Formats: sequence, C-alpha cells, structure tokens
Amino acid sequence: MIIKIEFPFIDRNQTANKKNKRTKNVFKTILKNQLKEKCELYAYLARNNYKIESPFYGAILHRFWFFQNSVAKDYDNFCAGTKYYTDALVSQGIILKDDNHHLLMGRLHMFEKQPKEKIIYVLELMSKEFFTVHNLDSEKYAMQIIESALK
Repeated sequence: MIIKIEFPFIDRNQTANKKNKRTKNVFKTILKNQLKEKCELYAYLARNNYKIESPFYGAILHRFWFFQNSVAKDYDNFCAGTKYYTDALVSQGIILKDDNHHLLMGRLHMFEKQPKEKIIYVLELMSKEFFTVHNLDSEKYAMQIIESALK
C-alpha cells in the first residue's frame, strides 16, 4: 500500500527576544508543542482517509520538501527538523516503529521556487514478510556499493 501525507510547512526557527533566555525557551517549547499537535492531526487524518486499522510492520519513507525561495538547504537539518512528522506516523498507528528495523529512508527531494511551502511524505507500507525481504535486498545492494568504492 502506498500513501501520501501532505504536511504544512512549519517554521521552527522563530525565536522570541534573544535578550531574555527564559522567554526564548518558553516560546520554543510552545512552538514545539504546536508542531507536534499539527503533525499528529495530519497523520490521524491520513490514517482515517486510507482506512488503516492497524500499524504496518515496515515502510519506506520518501520525503518531498517544497519551498518558496532558492536559498541552499541542508539535508541534515531537514531530516532533524522533520522528527515530529515521522514520530506522528508511529503515534497515530500508521507504522509500528520508526527505527531501522521498521523504517527505511527512501529519497529526499527538494523543490525550490514553489508557490506554497509544504512537506509531503510518501510511504510504501509493508507487511513484516515483505519488509524483511526488501530490507535484505537493500542491505546486499548497500554492501555492493561499499565494495565497489573500495576497489
């Protein structure tokens, strides 16, 4: 089963007055909680829309980031910044866990100069049997890449 979840882009880099550390920390906590709540809501709606009754054992996650400007973006910052999006997949019962035994990271695509900022997750959801076979194939392919690089 393949599903698509379109999350709104949420800017986590807003800060309160930098002179007041306590206010800044409280403001960041409020933003973090709002982000978590929005991610939970969108994952909940997706679960209901696709009629997912119980979590899938495994998945391959492909992420697409649409943003308005053309400023260079860091991949690692994007991955860290979307933690709550992925956590919501687990808490809302779409996937069983988001660890390396249950979730494989697929492609990450970034699209510049878009009219609307958003993040889209596309998940290839799999049973335990299918995910195990797919994961073994992925590991073999990864080892081939490593071995060819050593030559």
